[in-house]
Amino acid sequence: MVTEHELKTWPEYFQAIVEGRKPFEYRLNDRDFKVGDVLHLREWVPPAEDDELDARGGHYTGRELRQVVTYILDDRLGPTMRQGFVVMGIASGEAILAAAAPSFQARVLPWMLECFGEAILADGVERNYRFLEESLELVQATGLTRNEAHELVEYTFNRDVGDPHQEVGGVMVCLAALCICHGLDMHADGETELLRILRPEIIEKIRAKQATKPRYSPLPGYGSTS
Repeated sequence: MVTEHELKTWPEYFQAIVEGRKPFEYRLNDRDFKVGDVLHLREWVPPAEDDELDARGGHYTGRELRQVVTYILDDRLGPTMRQGFVVMGIASGEAILAAAAPSFQARVLPWMLECFGEAILADGVERNYRFLEESLELVQATGLTRNEAHELVEYTFNRDVGDPHQEVGGVMVCLAALCICHGLDMHADGETELLRILRPEIIEKIRAKQATKPRYSPLPGYGSTS
């Protein structure tokens, strides 16, 4: 069972956590904090000496945060830590879930293996063909003409060969920019397409199309995968 601790947090520290500048808490360890605990941080304004309206002893602002303890540094480190205090690494639950979730690339892998098997997955030439095909279909759908595509092919293949790592980065940046320009969401659309092609009937259609692919040709097979 997860333990939740309600803690007062002064405005300057609370705001720093909100902005991501303070991914830690330094606290008296009077609650036996543990990794996995939830800190319920409530923004609290301490009493001001010249504030007669706040004579009761400070007040809450109404702003609240919940952060998960991800790491604990305690006073066993000796003189570098004040006795009885701990430094806790903290993160939002959403951030932890996002970090723990498999990447999109990792989730495409089992689909590729189920659809095509290891041999086709490892076929770099075939992967180049299919990536270029999908890229051309995207720019065709967003207005690029056949002649413009041919011009860009000639331009690209008359340049020096690039570094694959840098080119992958360039593809990601340009895809994001293209999606922004055309009002598309690359992440949402990617998730939607992955869910679609994971359907058993779509997998069967893709396999059937792959079976009709001309051998040693960059052209795809025949049939619809919609």
